[in-house]
Amino acid sequence: EPSDFALAELPVWHRGLSDVEMREVVADLHDALLVGQRRTLYETYAPHITEWLESASLGTSALRPCITDVHGGEVLFAADLRARCASRGPWLFVARASSGYVFGGYSQDDIAPHPCGAPPCGGYRTDAAAFLFSITNAHKHALANASGAFALFSSDDAASGPVFGAGHDVFVDATGRSGYSNLGKTYRGRTQHTAYASRDLVGFRPDVVEDAQQPAHFVLTGLEVW
Repeated sequence: EPSDFALAELPVWHRGLSDVEMREVVADLHDALLVGQRRTLYETYAPHITEWLESASLGTSALRPCITDVHGGEVLFAADLRARCASRGPWLFVARASSGYVFGGYSQDDIAPHPCGAPPCGGYRTDAAAFLFSITNAHKHALANASGAFALFSSDDAASGPVFGAGHDVFVDATGRSGYSNLGKTYRGRTQHTAYASRDLVGFRPDVVEDAQQPAHFVLTGLEVW
């Protein structure tokens, strides 16, 4: 609730208002300031991402906000992803896990699956420009195979969110709220041990005891697609 000090600092032209009206004005100003200070994950970490893109002679000019707050409302993420983000060219996702780790991936291929009748209908796709990244570790995870084979996977039935690599190196489920990582299958980890590399990317879940030999499962507290 606005303080008496805040009320006292109002311009003179507000002082003819009742106490209730003045408090409403201050509350509205306060909310407006908060909205102005909110930044998306991409905007917050753009310098890192831009550096990685430019180092590969890729630009950011084609990147536009598509889904910037999965957790702000009830959406069927996978269906929404295809409806709102298809046919836009290069795209990336940025995610924040409950572990606090921030990570994501980039692709030059369209996010929508190839249409049925024009094989392949969904399935693995080749993209030599694709990569995963860790904001937490300030590291770009390049493809293990320069050809870009199996760089990402897209389903024609909206059964998942972003999926990178065979295995999968990163899999986000259809809700956009959880997934797992098997980093090291198609993209290089900072260590050759897949289980450790996966947790190096997405962190450990603080709410469960994990088997370090299994894929690293994560819960997302934020997810954006650009």
